[in-house]
Amino acid sequence: MPANKITWVVIADAIDKTKPIGAVGFIGGKAAVVVSFYEDYDANRDGSVGWGEWLAATLAPVDVTGRYSVEVAQIAKTNFEVLRRDGSFKTVAEKMLLNFAVGLVADGVYATYIARGVTFGASGLASKVTSSSIKHLMVRKGMEAAVKKAFRAAT
Repeated sequence: MPANKITWVVIADAIDKTKPIGAVGFIGGKAAVVVSFYEDYDANRDGSVGWGEWLAATLAPVDVTGRYSVEVAQIAKTNFEVLRRDGSFKTVAEKMLLNFAVGLVADGVYATYIARGVTFGASGLASKVTSSSIKHLMVRKGMEAAVKKAFRAAT
Protein backbone atom coordinates (compact mmCIF):
# COMPACT_ATOMS: atom_id res chain seq x y z
CA MET A 1 0.00 0.00 0.00
CA PRO A 2 1.41 3.45 -0.92
CA ALA A 3 2.55 5.62 1.99
CA ASN A 4 0.22 8.48 0.99
CA LYS A 5 -2.95 6.35 0.76
CA ILE A 6 -5.39 6.92 3.61
CA THR A 7 -7.12 3.98 5.28
CA TRP A 8 -9.99 4.29 7.73
CA VAL A 9 -11.15 2.61 10.91
CA VAL A 10 -14.82 3.28 11.63
CA ILE A 11 -15.59 4.01 15.28
CA ALA A 12 -18.90 2.92 16.79
CA ASP A 13 -20.85 4.66 19.55
CA ALA A 14 -19.76 3.65 23.05
CA ILE A 15 -23.30 2.61 24.02
CA ASP A 16 -24.85 1.44 20.73
CA LYS A 17 -22.03 -0.57 19.13
CA THR A 18 -23.98 -0.86 15.86
CA LYS A 19 -24.11 2.91 15.31
CA PRO A 20 -21.01 4.39 13.62
CA ILE A 21 -20.23 7.91 14.88
CA GLY A 22 -16.92 8.67 13.19
CA ALA A 23 -13.64 7.36 11.84
CA VAL A 24 -9.91 7.59 12.30
CA GLY A 25 -7.81 7.93 9.14
CA PHE A 26 -4.30 6.51 8.90
CA ILE A 27 -1.46 7.37 6.54
CA GLY A 28 1.63 5.23 6.66
CA GLY A 29 0.81 3.61 10.00
CA LYS A 30 0.08 6.86 11.85
CA ALA A 31 -3.26 8.40 12.74
CA ALA A 32 -3.65 11.43 10.49
CA VAL A 33 -7.25 12.55 10.97
CA VAL A 34 -10.20 12.04 13.30
CA VAL A 35 -13.62 12.80 11.86
CA SER A 36 -17.13 12.70 13.20
CA PHE A 37 -20.13 11.75 11.11
CA TYR A 38 -22.20 14.36 12.95
CA GLU A 39 -22.21 18.16 12.87
CA ASP A 40 -21.17 19.69 16.21
CA TYR A 41 -24.49 21.55 16.46
CA ASP A 42 -26.53 18.35 15.93
CA ALA A 43 -27.41 17.75 19.59
CA ASN A 44 -29.75 14.80 19.05
CA ARG A 45 -27.63 13.20 16.28
CA ASP A 46 -30.49 12.85 13.85
CA GLY A 47 -28.34 13.92 10.90
CA SER A 48 -29.67 17.47 10.58
CA VAL A 49 -29.30 20.66 12.56
CA GLY A 50 -32.69 22.13 13.43
CA TRP A 51 -33.33 25.78 14.25
CA GLY A 52 -33.45 25.05 17.97
CA GLU A 53 -30.13 23.19 17.90
CA TRP A 54 -28.48 25.91 15.85
CA LEU A 55 -29.81 28.66 18.10
CA ALA A 56 -28.77 26.86 21.30
CA ALA A 57 -25.25 26.22 20.00
CA THR A 58 -24.87 29.74 18.63
CA LEU A 59 -26.04 31.45 21.81
CA ALA A 60 -24.20 29.13 24.19
CA PRO A 61 -21.43 30.86 26.14
CA VAL A 62 -19.02 28.06 25.21
CA ASP A 63 -17.87 26.96 21.77
CA VAL A 64 -18.88 23.37 20.96
CA THR A 65 -16.79 23.14 17.79
CA GLY A 66 -14.93 19.84 17.71
CA ARG A 67 -16.85 18.09 20.47
CA TYR A 68 -17.89 15.09 18.39
CA SER A 69 -14.39 14.65 16.95
CA VAL A 70 -13.05 14.60 20.51
CA GLU A 71 -15.70 12.03 21.42
CA VAL A 72 -14.67 9.85 18.48
CA ALA A 73 -11.02 10.10 19.57
CA GLN A 74 -11.90 9.19 23.16
CA ILE A 75 -13.74 6.06 22.03
CA ALA A 76 -11.05 5.24 19.45
CA LYS A 77 -8.25 5.29 22.04
CA THR A 78 -9.67 2.03 23.41
CA ASN A 79 -10.25 0.47 19.98
CA PHE A 80 -7.91 -2.45 19.35
CA GLU A 81 -7.68 -1.84 15.59
CA VAL A 82 -6.72 1.82 16.10
CA LEU A 83 -4.07 0.98 18.70
CA ARG A 84 -2.70 -1.84 16.53
CA ARG A 85 -2.12 0.60 13.68
CA ASP A 86 -0.81 3.46 15.82
CA GLY A 87 0.18 2.70 19.40
CA SER A 88 0.64 6.39 20.20
CA PHE A 89 -2.96 7.29 19.38
CA LYS A 90 -3.95 7.33 23.05
CA THR A 91 -1.65 10.32 23.58
CA VAL A 92 -3.15 12.08 20.55
CA ALA A 93 -6.67 11.50 21.89
CA GLU A 94 -5.72 12.85 25.33
CA LYS A 95 -4.19 15.98 23.76
CA MET A 96 -7.38 16.53 21.74
CA LEU A 97 -9.46 16.28 24.92
CA LEU A 98 -7.14 18.63 26.80
CA ASN A 99 -7.22 21.24 24.03
CA PHE A 100 -11.02 21.06 23.88
CA ALA A 101 -11.29 21.39 27.67
CA VAL A 102 -8.93 24.37 27.74
CA GLY A 103 -11.17 26.07 25.18
CA LEU A 104 -14.24 25.40 27.31
CA VAL A 105 -12.55 26.82 30.40
CA ALA A 106 -11.40 29.90 28.49
CA ASP A 107 -14.94 30.44 27.18
CA GLY A 108 -16.30 30.06 30.71
CA VAL A 109 -13.84 32.60 32.09
CA TYR A 110 -14.69 35.01 29.28
CA ALA A 111 -18.45 34.60 29.80
CA THR A 112 -18.19 34.94 33.59
CA TYR A 113 -15.68 37.74 34.03
CA ILE A 114 -15.24 39.66 30.78
CA ALA A 115 -18.35 39.49 28.57
CA ARG A 116 -20.53 41.88 30.61
CA GLY A 117 -17.90 44.59 30.68
CA VAL A 118 -17.29 44.26 26.96
CA THR A 119 -21.03 44.40 26.24
CA PHE A 120 -21.40 47.48 28.44
CA GLY A 121 -18.44 49.26 26.84
CA ALA A 122 -19.40 48.29 23.31
CA SER A 123 -22.98 49.41 23.89
CA GLY A 124 -21.82 52.80 25.18
CA LEU A 125 -19.47 53.30 22.26
CA ALA A 126 -22.10 52.17 19.73
CA SER A 127 -24.61 54.67 21.11
CA LYS A 128 -22.03 57.46 20.57
CA VAL A 129 -21.39 56.35 17.00
CA THR A 130 -24.95 55.88 15.73
CA SER A 131 -28.56 56.47 16.68
CA SER A 132 -29.95 53.65 14.52
CA SER A 133 -30.85 50.61 16.61
CA ILE A 134 -29.79 48.21 13.83
CA LYS A 135 -26.41 49.87 13.41
CA HIS A 136 -26.07 50.01 17.20
CA LEU A 137 -26.59 46.25 17.41
CA MET A 138 -24.16 45.60 14.56
CA VAL A 139 -21.44 47.76 16.11
CA ARG A 140 -21.94 46.21 19.55
CA LYS A 141 -21.95 42.61 18.29
CA GLY A 142 -18.95 43.28 16.06
CA MET A 143 -16.96 44.66 18.96
CA GLU A 144 -18.00 41.78 21.22
CA ALA A 145 -16.93 39.25 18.58
CA ALA A 146 -13.59 40.99 18.05
CA VAL A 147 -12.79 41.05 21.76
CA LYS A 148 -13.82 37.41 22.21
CA LYS A 149 -11.68 36.39 19.23
CA ALA A 150 -8.70 38.29 20.65
CA PHE A 151 -9.26 36.68 24.05
CA ARG A 152 -9.40 33.19 22.52
CA ALA A 153 -6.20 33.89 20.56
CA ALA A 154 -4.44 35.01 23.74
CA THR A 155 -5.39 31.90 25.72
